Amino acid sequence: MKSFFNSLFLFITPVSPLFLITFLFVFIDTFTGRKKAKKLNEEITSRKTRFGIISKLITYFSVIIMAYLLDYFILNEITTHYVWFNYLFTRLWAGVLIWIEWTSINENLKVLKGYSLNDKAVQLITLLKKVISELMTIKQQ
Repeated sequence: MKSFFNSLFLFITPVSPLFLITFLFVFIDTFTGRKKAKKLNEEITSRKTRFGIISKLITYFSVIIMAYLLDYFILNEITTHYVWFNYLFTRLWAGVLIWIEWTSINENLKVLKGYSLNDKAVQLITLLKKVISELMTIKQQ
């Protein structure tokens, strides 16, 4: 039995970074969601939090594992002819799940702070473009 679990662990090792990143996003979403609920005077219970985290993680990890199985046994052979890395299908699904959590975190931050991370990223990119443009102007003179 121990060798079975060791084999299973070794089999899913390539997707373990995706598990970790997904877990971090779920954790951050839960943290910001609880703070948002507190600000809006909504009831916060450990049972709701625990059920939310556990059900999300089970669902998300199951999706990643299913995508990985499809990738490992079928799709990876095809996709590696077109991209330079393995497990494209699995990474796409993990990206979708992380995007869902990112959207939720942004919604929570909008309520908590009045802005979203997307707004701040756009502001940063605009500022960087302006600085680079000015530096290029100075360099040309």
